Amino acid sequence: MTSGGEATYEVRIWGISKRAWKSGTTYRVRWLVAGKEWHESFTTRALAESFRADLLSLTRQGEPFDIATGQPVYRRRTEPVRISWYDHACAYVDMKWPHAAGKSQQGIADALATVTPALLTSTKSRPSATALRAVLYGWSFNARRRAAGAPDDHLVRAERWVAASTRPVADLADPAVLRPALDALALRMDGRPAAASTVSRKRAIFYNAVEYAVELGHLQGNPIASLRWKARRSPRR
Repeated sequence: MTSGGEATYEVRIWGISKRAWKSGTTYRVRWLVAGKEWHESFTTRALAESFRADLLSLTRQGEPFDIATGQPVYRRRTEPVRISWYDHACAYVDMKWPHAAGKSQQGIADALATVTPALLTSTKSRPSATALRAVLYGWSFNARRRAAGAPDDHLVRAERWVAASTRPVADLADPAVLRPALDALALRMDGRPAAASTVSRKRAIFYNAVEYAVELGHLQGNPIASLRWKARRSPRR
């Protein structure tokens, strides 16, 4: 059991409340454990919904909650929440966007649009590479356009597909998952090796996005830091 000791099945999960601050908007999940209120705040609704769904699933499974901590007894706080890479990448964009210059915003979108197709759970019914690139770069990883509404009609299916088909962030702890993602950052769109400066820039953005996952509790540490990886060199001309 957790450190609190006494547990209860008297748990009530409330809805998500939106809270506006000068620094940005947060989404709060509230729940009651034996009459005491607990809450967690997230930077995007997607993150909040994922956390709330996790709590609801545990209550339906009959899991007791620790009265002292408000947390499920059989889930340690250090265990990563199973949020998808796509949802996390969108949350990262939302966090960075207000403080990034236009060129930096483009660089963030470019790096995330490059790595995301390497973090898929399935290729069944996969949209074309062109459609995926268009929706990821032009909408998913552009906070302003995403906040303005749905993507263009011809890209809606691609967005729905990729949103449902990316791996959980926690999978990045597996070198067999992480290495191909880094390899993708080292390639141009035509499949040829990218310039060293391009690889370095994209890797830095990916590293920062994964670091944000650590900050949010989705990973226990940044696996990129310990992975021995080098990009293929561009052929000399």
